[in-house]
Amino acid sequence: MINRKFTLINDDIEAVHTAILDIFKDVTILKDYQASVDIHLETVIPSGAHPIWNIALWQPTNTKGTALFGNLQDGFASVAWILNHNYKFELTRIALDFDIENDEPEYGMHHNFHHLYADGRERMVRVMWDDRWDFYEEGEPMPFEQTERYAERLKRKRLTNEMVLDYAKALGWDLRDPAFWTSERDAWYLSIKMY
Repeated sequence: MINRKFTLINDDIEAVHTAILDIFKDVTILKDYQASVDIHLETVIPSGAHPIWNIALWQPTNTKGTALFGNLQDGFASVAWILNHNYKFELTRIALDFDIENDEPEYGMHHNFHHLYADGRERMVRVMWDDRWDFYEEGEPMPFEQTERYAERLKRKRLTNEMVLDYAKALGWDLRDPAFWTSERDAWYLSIKMY
């Protein structure tokens, strides 16, 4: 079981790309190019700090926004925060588990739905395994949330992959649709040397 985190940004890919270049204007950008969408979920993402940050941005065929994915275990949480707070992008961060050649279903499980509004409000619902199950929520529930599930006795059932996918779809991001993983435009790929 592997965990992958995505940031779903409600804006055009060019605007997001420009903002990211501005965020990293004082560090070395090793690569900044466009090519067809090619996302590899099975790639090992080691924990800890990475000297090279690799970011993929693509505008899924089935939406008008921009998806961000890369090689940081936290899913580029700090970049998402800056995009929201400094550039006023409305965005959603999600964490999903993918069953890729691992028979330990509880190890590292983390389901997360975190919506950051352009006006600074936030809504987060999270369940994760960290020596025990932990459930956390903050902010006002959104109308489509399955809030009755948050009272489940077993914390791991309070927010599932399917629920996170349903929530993302309610906001216009259908990751179950193969069109999400394609684009009519080239994706942007950046490699950034952090230290």
